[in-house]
Amino acid sequence: MRRLLLSVIVLILSGSLARAQFTDCSSGLLQMPSALMQEDGTFMITNNFLNRHSLPASGWSYNTFSYGFNVTFWDRLEVGYVCTVFDGKKVGTGSDRTMIMFNQDRHFLGKFQFLKEGEFGLDWIPAFVVGVSDPTTGSSENGYVDGNVEGTGNGYFNRMYAALSKTFNTSWGRIGAHLAYQYNRRRDYPLNGPCAAVTWEPVWLEN
Repeated sequence: MRRLLLSVIVLILSGSLARAQFTDCSSGLLQMPSALMQEDGTFMITNNFLNRHSLPASGWSYNTFSYGFNVTFWDRLEVGYVCTVFDGKKVGTGSDRTMIMFNQDRHFLGKFQFLKEGEFGLDWIPAFVVGVSDPTTGSSENGYVDGNVEGTGNGYFNRMYAALSKTFNTSWGRIGAHLAYQYNRRRDYPLNGPCAAVTWEPVWLEN
């Protein structure tokens, strides 16, 4: 009985909270992109605890957190900026204690929705987006102009993706089917393949 109750609670929380990507601070699912967007004019401030197992091993071997924001324009374009905190060195020698959580990785993200769900009066059409995360690398001193985000250096969260999403209303709530393809050229966490998910928003949580 306890396991059943716990499962129900997890499903309820998933339905109400799975609207932002865990590491990317953008609209989407917990660990994959989706084609659903925020409403036009939405300004979202994010602050996430990040477990070390969900982060690139070349940059983090410990738990940390990120913060950022993103804005949705014209119902189709979403842009954002994310800072992920990591250990770094102060000027001078410094002790191990002064290095803890001193620096941060910064990256941009963008997402454009080419098709809205049910567009052109055709109910069967799914939403379709193309997006990119952490597309450039470099430093704040030299500018973010280097597109070389391969390997294991900066550009920790680099990826490009295309995603489809379709939702269905049922007596139990809204069911969503999501399919995406992610790609990057990283060696520390290579992405080159499809991903899929099903979401459920219970009827008592619908807007």
